[in-house]
Amino acid sequence: MKIKDLTPEEYQQVGELEIINILPVLKSVGLPLEEKHMWEQLEHFANAEIVLTKTENRIDGFFMFVIENRRIQLVSFNMGAKLQADSLRDLLRQFRDQVATLDVDEVTSRAHLTNTRSINFHKRMGFTIQSSNEHHHEFRASKDALLEKVKLRV
Repeated sequence: MKIKDLTPEEYQQVGELEIINILPVLKSVGLPLEEKHMWEQLEHFANAEIVLTKTENRIDGFFMFVIENRRIQLVSFNMGAKLQADSLRDLLRQFRDQVATLDVDEVTSRAHLTNTRSINFHKRMGFTIQSSNEHHHEFRASKDALLEKVKLRV
């Protein structure tokens, strides 16, 4: 599913999760952004793929990614504050099932330096740091290695 295919309610919930969880991280590394920026980013990535998990009608978490040149670039991995272990497993399972069908070799992602939760998650999932700057780490994992790590967690 693509971002542009979300229902208005789902789109709103994805945007709210980005504002609640990602905006503070961006501000913590000195990027003076506002809520408007998060909505603009969501619009910019309208054609990005999204995998999400829900409890009833509420989105618990999602992966947003783009595919280019045999590579998946994770744009956002976001979990609601009340995400339960079962929902995380479901999200990882859906992500694994979709990625397994794609003709890609690697997965890249970024985590801001102040987002230790994200950095630790990347490391647990087998990503390695490829480069860093004053704002974030750039991570990389081969598709096969990532799928093996996800398989162990679902």
